[in-house]
Amino acid sequence: MFGATLLCTDEGCAEIVDVVVSSLDELETLVCEGCGCCSQVLAVWEVPVTRPPLRLVRGEPARFPRAA
Repeated sequence: MFGATLLCTDEGCAEIVDVVVSSLDELETLVCEGCGCCSQVLAVWEVPVTRPPLRLVRGEPARFPRAA
């Protein structure tokens, strides 16, 4: 997963938002929610995927959650 800061390219709007996407390709399809114009990517960072803690039950093997 990736986080990104986006800037609306419409000078009249110029809204800046942070978004989280599952792939970098998704950034190309995002538009400004305020006016519908294209968005310019200002920054991108990787978002660490957090998993729920494992619950171990005595006498049973540990079961790992499946990836979504």
